[in-house]
Amino acid sequence: LVDTKREKVQSFLDNLEHAIHDVEKQLQDHSQTSALQGGKINISHARKKRRLDEEYEQFLSKIELKRDEFHTIDEEAKRLQIQNAAVNDEMRRLEKSLVELLVEQQKALLSIASRGEGGDSS
Repeated sequence: LVDTKREKVQSFLDNLEHAIHDVEKQLQDHSQTSALQGGKINISHARKKRRLDEEYEQFLSKIELKRDEFHTIDEEAKRLQIQNAAVNDEMRRLEKSLVELLVEQQKALLSIASRGEGGDSS
């Protein structure tokens, strides 16, 4: 579940980064032409520049949010790994205790059986 979340966020981040590179390219291409043409300000040029700047800012904000989400998922994964290790350690401790108990019971049964054999021959 955590890995699936992580993969989805990473995929979304990759797409956002690709999109922001596209906007950067458009901004670079757009900056090659002047907003002043024939002594007049080209309003559509200025609007497009403003739109591209806004898109760029939006992508940056989304990337920051997704990176925060990615970090949160990583922290959750680490917490789950630590919890899993603790559970595994407890399981090994319980298995060891169980084996020790079974060995003690087996010794007790052998002791009882050997006393029973000794009592039968009298």
